[in-house]
Amino acid sequence: MPGGNWYLELAENPSTFSAAAFASYYTLCTMLSVLVGYLSFCLGVGPRKIRTLLEKAVTQHNSQQRQMEEEHQKLRELTNAVEQSCNAIMVMNPQGVIEYVNPWFSQVTGYRVDEAIGKTMAILNTLHSSEIDYHDLWRTITLGQRWQGELRNRRKDGEVYWSAMSIAPVTNDCGDITNYVAVSEDITRSKQVHSEVEKMAYEDPLTGLGNRRRFNLEFEQSLKEVQRHGRWGALMYLDLDRFKEINDQHGHETGDSVLQIVAERIKSCSRKTDMAVRLGGDEFILYLKEGSQPNTAKRIAAKLIALLEEPIRVGSIELRISASIGIRLVTPQHPGADQLLKQADKALYQAKAAGKSGYYVYPSEDPDVNSDLCIGVDC
Repeated sequence: MPGGNWYLELAENPSTFSAAAFASYYTLCTMLSVLVGYLSFCLGVGPRKIRTLLEKAVTQHNSQQRQMEEEHQKLRELTNAVEQSCNAIMVMNPQGVIEYVNPWFSQVTGYRVDEAIGKTMAILNTLHSSEIDYHDLWRTITLGQRWQGELRNRRKDGEVYWSAMSIAPVTNDCGDITNYVAVSEDITRSKQVHSEVEKMAYEDPLTGLGNRRRFNLEFEQSLKEVQRHGRWGALMYLDLDRFKEINDQHGHETGDSVLQIVAERIKSCSRKTDMAVRLGGDEFILYLKEGSQPNTAKRIAAKLIALLEEPIRVGSIELRISASIGIRLVTPQHPGADQLLKQADKALYQAKAAGKSGYYVYPSEDPDVNSDLCIGVDC
């Protein structure tokens, strides 16, 4: 065979082998030489060509091996990233059954890995969970789309927490969904901070009532409801009589205590749907919503005036105050928020001018209402 003996040169000095080993090695080299010669004969190529083909095959194999090692390294890095992530990660099958959770999931929820796997997201549901939210979630991801939102979830010990969650479907080459990957973050603390900031922004720190900012926001919204549904409302502007004398005689600390007690009495006269705010100083607003007719506003005003006339005890001091109230009925034909507030303020001063400790109803744009207007408590 042409060139068939070149592989035999691979055998080194036989003195280093035993007789049996040398015989086996020699036989192998002989068979390889015969194979190379056969290939050379069949393919019509010489030994150099065969060597080139073999070297190319070895190079290609080494390249594929390196690529596999690189892919394995990337997979190890991804696995480490998921395992060490500070976000809770959950992998579910197409039926929503949990197949994997990372350590942080257990840290946040309290469920061990073996307790979570085989279950569904229902283990995190709370009484506060909205069926609409979960319906929208599953409808979105089963359509192959990503869902993002905030959910109130429950830990294993029953504690409720807020979770910012993103769930994405994973598909195969055919476009079929094989898994869902959920990544979530515990945002309970940020929610608490936001709530505290919002509370500071819309709540009077002394009395716990709403402040002017809250009044402006909610009053505008309420006026839209009045026009949309044709319901009446009543704006009651309240000011304490002779409150300055309490501050001057007993100090501002006592005055603050009086304001807190007044706020509690105002809340006791309001309904859940009503809005009570402190505008500042000794000025308060009580807005009666949902169909408050003239008689309703007058009845509540009279009750509130009588309640505020009851003695107030601050420490060992017993104090007596009174209040004047200006009422502006809010009809669907109202002139706007600013005008309504100004007219309620004018009604307040009318009540004070009439002798204090009373109320005055500002004339309405509705002529059917004006015949029912009055000054004072007993009219």
